[in-house]
Amino acid sequence: LMDISMPGLNGLDATRRLRGQVQNRRPVIVGMTSHLLSGDREKCLAAGMDDYALKPSSSGPLRAQLADWIGMSERAEQAAG
Repeated sequence: LMDISMPGLNGLDATRRLRGQVQNRRPVIVGMTSHLLSGDREKCLAAGMDDYALKPSSSGPLRAQLADWIGMSERAEQAAG
């Protein structure tokens, strides 16, 4: 989970740096923000994030969202053998 509005280095820039450094495994990054601004989802995806969520978030929807990503990751690892 990557906070979009971190002080100093914001989540968008941190994600871009992380994507540039990680070569072998691509970690799933879900951007989180407390602001619902037009275009935020698109900015997150353009920065290299895999998904976007609002905070605060109740545990149910967030848990389901993360379970989807974990399941996709596990299936990709199995396919890679």
